[in-house]
Amino acid sequence: MVLWVTSLAVSCSYQDMEVDLIVHNARIYTVDGAARVVEAMAVDSGRLVALGAEREILNAYTADQMVNAEGRAIYPGFIDSHTHFIEYGLRASALDLSTATSWDECLQMIAEYRDTHPTGWILGGSWDQNNWQDKTFPDNAALDSIVPDRPVLLNRVDLHAAIANTNALELAGIRGATRVRGGEVQLDDEGRPTGILIDRAVDLVSRSIPVPEEEQLKEAIRVAEQDCFEYGLTAVVEAGLDTNKISILDRMSSSGESKIRVYAMLEASYEGLSFMKKGKILKDRFSVRSIKIFSDGALGSRGAALKRHYHDHPEGKGTILHQPVFFRQWAALCDLYDFQLNTHCIGDRASQLLLAIYGDQLEGTNDKRWRIEHAQVITGKDMQKFGRFNILPSVQPTHAVSDMPWAEDRLGPERITGAYANRTLLEQNGIIFLGTDFPVESPDPLRTFYAAVYRKNEQGEPSDGWYPEEALSREQTLMGMTIWGAIGMFWEDRIGSLEVGKEADFIIMDRDIMTCPEEDIMKAKVQKTYVHGEEVFSR
Repeated sequence: MVLWVTSLAVSCSYQDMEVDLIVHNARIYTVDGAARVVEAMAVDSGRLVALGAEREILNAYTADQMVNAEGRAIYPGFIDSHTHFIEYGLRASALDLSTATSWDECLQMIAEYRDTHPTGWILGGSWDQNNWQDKTFPDNAALDSIVPDRPVLLNRVDLHAAIANTNALELAGIRGATRVRGGEVQLDDEGRPTGILIDRAVDLVSRSIPVPEEEQLKEAIRVAEQDCFEYGLTAVVEAGLDTNKISILDRMSSSGESKIRVYAMLEASYEGLSFMKKGKILKDRFSVRSIKIFSDGALGSRGAALKRHYHDHPEGKGTILHQPVFFRQWAALCDLYDFQLNTHCIGDRASQLLLAIYGDQLEGTNDKRWRIEHAQVITGKDMQKFGRFNILPSVQPTHAVSDMPWAEDRLGPERITGAYANRTLLEQNGIIFLGTDFPVESPDPLRTFYAAVYRKNEQGEPSDGWYPEEALSREQTLMGMTIWGAIGMFWEDRIGSLEVGKEADFIIMDRDIMTCPEEDIMKAKVQKTYVHGEEVFSR
């Protein structure tokens, strides 16, 4: 084991110290407090022991494993601060409707999937009616004719709405008007369920789906992990899991079967409370010290809770999914057991409610690092509460460019100026966590980077950016994808930057996204990914 050194002005007595790995001839973005860029680094036992100039490292250290980066850029491993990691892996074998441009095209894809998967539930989704010429929700009449005798449940892209066939509805006991707190079973003019389920109404059907077997969950984790490594992600926040999935992730991580770092949020449930009372899990690659709750739905399905009605739907304002006492109880429990509280808030009414409840519990300056997930629509004086109570925003820059074709229709010209306000959110505490919400969006962090910096979609539209005043700089975006993300996971002393003593989690890319032309950013490719000094992906 090599002693860590903070200075490379070494004497001859330090020369030829043997380490496990040397990476040199590189442009290494340390993302440390000084934002240094260095040429080489030495790694031993999975941790960084030295960083500095090329000749200083090569003169002081030797290693059997030498990596010549050939001038390429190296960054700390990317961190995705909001994912549905296991769900992404499960979807690898599910029906994917994300490319469909109409309901008719969805039906064709469903029929093809039915023929190749002849038994059991038909699951999947990622359909988005906002991408169709007819932007109204479909109904299940044609779906019933294609799949009359097997249950079908297909989630909307945001996971806050779904369409079910009549077979699935009947399994859930839904045959007519059905009241559900925090959701809606939509009916046609004759009182027949259309198959469209909003927010917690989806649970009425999904609870009938057979629970995945352990091996199926393990395979989903393996699939998701490998894709993450290919994209340069070395750590992810898993935004809401039950205790069974927590246990499987814990075992796979502890045994070395899974190598990615996972910061898992517990679902707010009785089982989650029992787990919380037993204490945190704080391991090298797996941590559980937070609770995830939902306050409202999504903007695309008009489930986000707004202070005033939807601009394109005067009859609706969305739904708060629970009574205020529910949120207050969980805030008190998290404070009592020193768990981080993370709440899904899309609409400004939801944000107003939760920011007030957070503030009442936190009572000023603190280091609890309680988070608002998405923080999508903030209006009035609510923005200031982030700074006043040290509440931290976790946002997904790609949501802004995905939603921009229809977001103003939902919100109107006044509220849209307080939506997707990444720079304004950053100004509150000087920190913002960046992620993708995959599988809602692609896991590719380069899409996050490009959307955050330029406020454009992958086609470079709009040419001047969508509300470009809310763009982040390249430096801020890199920090949001690395060291700030680590702070959101309480792991900043171990990952998120390349510094002596920290874990050797890093990626080598084929071009420098900090300096290359805008049009080259989305062309960049990860060449190698390392976790704890071990190569886990190579192109």
